[in-house]
Formats: sequence, structure tokens, C-alpha cells
Amino acid sequence: MELRVENKPLTGRIVAPIAKSPAHRYLIASALSSKEIRINLSEKENNRGELLLGSDLLVTIASLKELGFNFQRREDSLIVANEKLLKEEEAKLNCRQSGTSLRLLLPLIGALGLEAEIIGEGKLPQRPIGHLIEVLKAKGMEFDRDKLPLKAAGQLQAGDFFLPGDVSSQYFSGLLMALPLLHGDSRVFYTSPLQSKGYVDLTIAVLKEFSIRVELIDQGFYVPGKQSYLGPGSIDLPGDWSGSAFYLAAGGFNEIVLDGLKENSNQSDEFILEALKGWGAKVETSPNKIKISPNQRLPLDLDLRQFPDLAPILALMAALSSGQSSLKGLHRLRYKESDRLQGIIKMLQAFKVEFNYNENSDTLKIWGQPCLNGGALDGQNDHRLIMTGMIAATCAQEPITIINAQGVEKSYPMFFNDYQKLGGSYYVLENGEES
Repeated sequence: MELRVENKPLTGRIVAPIAKSPAHRYLIASALSSKEIRINLSEKENNRGELLLGSDLLVTIASLKELGFNFQRREDSLIVANEKLLKEEEAKLNCRQSGTSLRLLLPLIGALGLEAEIIGEGKLPQRPIGHLIEVLKAKGMEFDRDKLPLKAAGQLQAGDFFLPGDVSSQYFSGLLMALPLLHGDSRVFYTSPLQSKGYVDLTIAVLKEFSIRVELIDQGFYVPGKQSYLGPGSIDLPGDWSGSAFYLAAGGFNEIVLDGLKENSNQSDEFILEALKGWGAKVETSPNKIKISPNQRLPLDLDLRQFPDLAPILALMAALSSGQSSLKGLHRLRYKESDRLQGIIKMLQAFKVEFNYNENSDTLKIWGQPCLNGGALDGQNDHRLIMTGMIAATCAQEPITIINAQGVEKSYPMFFNDYQKLGGSYYVLENGEES
């Protein structure tokens, strides 16, 4: 898909999308719960009655159902029944482009002693899982390959697990959710500093809601075995700070209000508020509401190792600041849905923004300017690059064209609807012409 995005300001009020990262964890924990769980979805569907969970979350639901867990729609809720019919035959999972689904479910398959054939689409087969497979194989699981497509089987055994902390925090989250089901106690250690630690903290917080105990130890986590998931009965999915970050940043140009966001959320990307304050935007918070208004646009100096998903929109904010900004800790962006670091660099080039990336220091320096040139941006089918490009158009002198612009439904199905609701304008191009 190719889009032409007009340079029109965004202003107004919208509701935050569903938080993808907590929702993955709630879905899995609910499936494992010994009692029925009601996930409330009021106002979480479109006018056709389709769930607005994003394609990644629908992958997790479909995969859990394929493994034998029971999900049912009932009025405005998703019911996860405690009647489980785990498959004796090989399950077939298509994780499509969801790295989170893949990494959270792999250890669970072993903990349950199931067999599964797993495939993926797009860039997912190239995304790293080798370290995770290596430690799972050392503890009893069997794999025919170390990347997708693959077959998994064997019973995961308790014990000590050692993983690098700078590849994927999802390795740790997946193990922390699976290991409580085993008969013995386990420890999970990170052999290098744990990056994106907030996502592991989020996992532990969700586990606590389901009466699962995880203890912090030196350089890792202690997970007692023989635990049982006992859910809270009813769950309200929180608003998403990651998806909302794009419109919160847009509020730094014209006032925007987002409903449905709670502070102290256990979501790492709530850091966007601190970044906006440092940027000079006016930030007003109240229960379930965030209001962002324009003020100054000061340079940024940030280390993003704990907040990698914010990198594209923060790079845009830096490009429109009043001086030289510095963004550090970006190398893991190469292994996202796309080479997201290269995508950011190409975006800056397209908008004729002066920058320098130093590979040795893993630092991107950006010299800000009052507005952007129009141009063509390759969205690389990456939802965060595409949404950043849409916000960039509101600060450009000319319209912006985004090629490879499909994929936003991965995390934010209503993004384009909200864009228009706030006054944005775009249209789809076919063969370079408006359709």
C-alpha cells in the first residue's frame, strides 16, 4: 500500500488503543488460569463487531486456541474458560509477524509437553530466537531447526537457564510465564545487562495478579515450581503507551488529549511523558487522561536501551527540535519487524534532516530544524515507522508519500481512523495515482 499524506495539523481528543504488551501476557495467563476469566472488551470493537486487538494479539489468541485453550466471545467480553482440551496431536501455529507471540509461547509449549509446528511470515523467520532455543534444548525440548519454520516437542525440565540480556527481554518473559508450571524450581540468569527490563517487570506484575510468585535474585529471577495460575476473574485491558506515543508527540505541535491512559502503568513506553517534558512540551495528567500542548522544542539527550520502540517517534521529535539531539542504544533496532535503525536513518535522509550515526558508540546525533521537507518515506511494512511518517507529515512543508505502508493493524487497528478524527488527511495511491 502507498499513501499520500497531506500536511494538515492534528488536534482534538481520542481514546488510546489497547496495550499490546500487557494484553499478550493477560491472554496467556488467562488461558492457564484454573478458573474462568472475563476479559472486558466494551468499546474495543469496530462497527462490524470485529475485535480491535491488533493482528499480533489475534495471533496469540489463535495460537492458544490451536494448543487447546478455550476462548469464546460473549457480548462485550472475551471469555477464557477453564475447560482445556490440550492437543495430543501436533498443533500448527502461524505466528505471522508477531515476535512476541513466538517468544512467549515457545517455552509454554515445552512446559505443557506439547508438540507444535510453527511458521511465520515477513521478517519473523529472520528475527533472533537461537539463544532461546539453545537453552530450551538443554532442558529437554526438541527442535528440528533453530529458526522458523520449525517443529517443537519434548518436556521442558526445571533448572538453571542462562541467556544474554541484550537480545530480547521476551526470552525472559516467556520463561517466567512457563516455568511456574514445572515440578521443580528454576532460576533464570541474564549473562549481560538486561535491556528493555520494563517489559520483564510488566510480566512479573501480570503474574502477580494471577498468584504466581517470581523472586528477584542477583543477575536473574527465581521461579518456584508447582504453582497454579489463579486469575482475578475479570480483566480490563489497559490503554497502550507505545501506540499512544505517536499522538502524544503530535500534541507537541497542536494540542491533543488521549483518554484511557493510566500513569504508573508498568509499561516501559510511559517514558514518552518524560521525553515530552524534556522536549519542552506542556504535559497535563489526570486519572485516565493525558493532555499534551505545544511549548518549546528542546534538544533531546536519551539512552533508549530500555525504550527501543519509542526510537522512531523520538527521532522525529529530535528532527524538529531547536538544536542538536543525541539518541543512544539503538543497535537492537536492527532486529525488529524491519531494520528499524536503517528505517530511521532513511526517514531522516528523506526529510533532508542533518544527522550522524556512530556505529562504535551506537549514537545517533540529529540536528533539529523548524519544519520538514516533503518527500517519500519507505515504511518497510513496519507499524512504528509508518505511524511516525504519518505524524511527520503534519510538520512538513509539502505532502509526504509513504510506500510499504501496510502493517499498522499489527498494534493499532484504529490508527488511521483516529488520524482523520484529529483532522489528518491522507489517501491511498494506486500506480502513483489517487484511488
